[in-house]
Amino acid sequence: MAKRLFLGVLLGFLVLSGCHFDRARAALAGDTPKTITVDGRLRMYWVHVPTGGRRPGLPVVFLLHGGGGTAEGMERIAHYNKVADAHGVLAVYPQGWRRSWNDGRPNTPAAQAGVDDVKFLGTLIDQLSSDYGIDRTRVFASGLSNGAFMSQRLGCELANRIKAIAPVAGTMGTEYAPMCHPSGPESILEIHGTDDPLIPFNGGQDRGRDGGTTDVSVMDTYNFWVSTDGCATPTVSQVPDTANDGTTTTVHTTRPCTNGSAALLYVVNGGGHTWPGGEQYFPVALVGKTSRDFDASETITRFFLSF
Repeated sequence: MAKRLFLGVLLGFLVLSGCHFDRARAALAGDTPKTITVDGRLRMYWVHVPTGGRRPGLPVVFLLHGGGGTAEGMERIAHYNKVADAHGVLAVYPQGWRRSWNDGRPNTPAAQAGVDDVKFLGTLIDQLSSDYGIDRTRVFASGLSNGAFMSQRLGCELANRIKAIAPVAGTMGTEYAPMCHPSGPESILEIHGTDDPLIPFNGGQDRGRDGGTTDVSVMDTYNFWVSTDGCATPTVSQVPDTANDGTTTTVHTTRPCTNGSAALLYVVNGGGHTWPGGEQYFPVALVGKTSRDFDASETITRFFLSF
């Protein structure tokens, strides 16, 4: 019992209160740090131009870090730069306010400070268009944990500007979910582990900052998007279990939906609060297992570029 209590306290402190996904690391080698002022706040972001160089019309993928994390830590966990290079994607790593995002839940530092992160990321799209001549019709957002919740919020509020979202280990807070009214269909690929110790697969109380909040379940979140996108009943398949790592993955798929949208859900059976194919950033005892049966970064990018 004492050990369980200790692990619970350690999880809450390390993972969602200031040290999440961040170890000492040099700046993203070869990438460009930039700043932009939004609502009087100086915000930082990193831009990775894919191999082949800067050219007009690149698609954009936002990678949003978890609570307590950093832009650099997000790249390390997802190893996204090499995937961006392989597919010709402009990868953008925004830095959250005090290492957090105002994702609609009330307990993040950004929410408590009244930071408008939807405005920040919307303004950033305009800045990237000006600086890089991006394809404004192919802007996508993915994220982990707090960053996943934030990507869900972008789907709710910027469906006219964000083509598709891919949240990993994050749904919606129960207080925010009733306020989600997308302006149109929003494609989604959601990934979540059934053994996530921080954001429960079946919803309810999470293990976040200041005692946490309550979250919508993974299946209810996915079914919301299936309904919103006007999709048919999803089909179910399995990712080949090649890694023998104690996880398996079930895929729910429905496409095409309204206006060519799609809704996919990867249920990582036995998976934790982790990025499949990415770094096991904390021990399994703390965050659960990282599946090696598929690479989330590659899977997400192929999904995005199918639009």
